[in-house]
Amino acid sequence: MEYVIGIIAYILYFMYDYNSIHKQRKILKTFFLLGTILLVGSTVYATVKYFKYSNLMIILISSICGLLFLALLIYTLFFAIPFDSTYVYQSEGRLAYTKGMYSVCRHPGMLWFLGLYICLSVLTYNPIGIWFYGLMILGDLFYIIYQDYYIFPLTFVNYAEYKKTTPFLIPFLKRRKHND
Repeated sequence: MEYVIGIIAYILYFMYDYNSIHKQRKILKTFFLLGTILLVGSTVYATVKYFKYSNLMIILISSICGLLFLALLIYTLFFAIPFDSTYVYQSEGRLAYTKGMYSVCRHPGMLWFLGLYICLSVLTYNPIGIWFYGLMILGDLFYIIYQDYYIFPLTFVNYAEYKKTTPFLIPFLKRRKHND
């Protein structure tokens, strides 16, 4: 069940982004929030369902690290960028945010998402759960590739230049001097 719900969450994300540049249908604007609720719900469900670990030290370390990655993910997606211009007022001629974490790589949230789901894999230490977390990581990777190559170039007028100066995912890989 958690697999299906997680996959539906990503389908909703893809539909939300597609709608944001093509159709602008009001009902589809709720799909990002709905997808997030489904992804969080399926992740919590899977973590509770597959949790069987008895080593207290591993539970503490993976939980603390997981909470740190979760905090970084929330910060990166909602506080490290201007919230209103990113999520509320989506206008024509928008500029991609290129400062802070977003000057290190174009999708820093994926790094924190990866860390969180690896910590959850360690926390549950269950092969079926590990497959679930791996599938969600893969879903996130496909989602950011979709955004990077299709959605964001149509959304942000400066995205082609941003791609030239900032690596896709691995920080500092091919970073060039950014002229601000």
